[in-house]
Amino acid sequence: MSTPILNHLRQRGFIPETRSNRPLSAIKLNTGTLEGGALVSLVFLPDSATPHYALRVARHPAQGEGLLANYTALEALRGVSKLQQTVPKPVARDEFEGVPFTLETCLDGSPLAIEIALADAEGDQARVAKMVEDVCDWLWKLHSSTGTGEITPFMPTFADATRRLQRRGVLTLQETHSLLNHLTPLLAQPIPQVRSHNDMHPNNLLYRADGTVGVVDWERSAPDSPLRDLFTLFTTAWLFPPDRIVPAETRYAELWRGKTQVSRTFLVALSRYTLDGPIYQRVDFRRAFCAYLVHAAVGILETGESYAEERLPALCRLLLMEAQ
Repeated sequence: MSTPILNHLRQRGFIPETRSNRPLSAIKLNTGTLEGGALVSLVFLPDSATPHYALRVARHPAQGEGLLANYTALEALRGVSKLQQTVPKPVARDEFEGVPFTLETCLDGSPLAIEIALADAEGDQARVAKMVEDVCDWLWKLHSSTGTGEITPFMPTFADATRRLQRRGVLTLQETHSLLNHLTPLLAQPIPQVRSHNDMHPNNLLYRADGTVGVVDWERSAPDSPLRDLFTLFTTAWLFPPDRIVPAETRYAELWRGKTQVSRTFLVALSRYTLDGPIYQRVDFRRAFCAYLVHAAVGILETGESYAEERLPALCRLLLMEAQ
């Protein structure tokens, strides 16, 4: 499908760099495990060794919502000067033979998931901390530039999510009550909203030698608390780092003590959001992280049995640690 779409793009003049009839080429990325996600191809211009564009194609016409959400987020961020060169630029949104597709510029960099896995395997926690710190710096630029002026509760659906874990037999009735008693005070703590990426997984981050990052896959982006991005980052990059199973309870406890390089990075990142200003977060951070983990547990439960078998027991132990 990518070849006829590329020809369509050229004919419509969406790719002005091609001044001859020489064909464009594309390499499809392996995103088949993402059910319902787009088919993504990297597009190369003639005689180019690096990709210039990313082509996203809906797997079938009914799956255009994610494409539109990603493209709309990129359009909203186009004017944020602090994020230039770190977020893809939207180029075209169209459909071919009834199948929706979008085209955006391609970012350079090494996948952060790979960089963290290599550093973690070598025990180089200083490098892990530096990479995570650079991502936190980028997040601050995103959040401080996109405050919406709105204030809403932090994850008001945590009660339903907690009971869902109980119905699936992940938590006992007593454990559920303990968690809900611990988290209920969050409902009285309003949270300023920003433009959130909402999927800050290392697979969606590109790391560069100069310490800058590129951030892709914006289809889940929406107004939200900046804490969701921070908590997702530290959950996926530190508590459950790519390609490794580690003692998550120990690492979670370390986050709040400031005795390791990564935990100091975490606490410094949180402290930015306690400063007076339009996105000042008036919230109990530990309870907020616990509420986030409830939703993460539900997400893991829905991902598949093998993944849940690996991650869910440790994550639930973290929840119960907080509720004690």
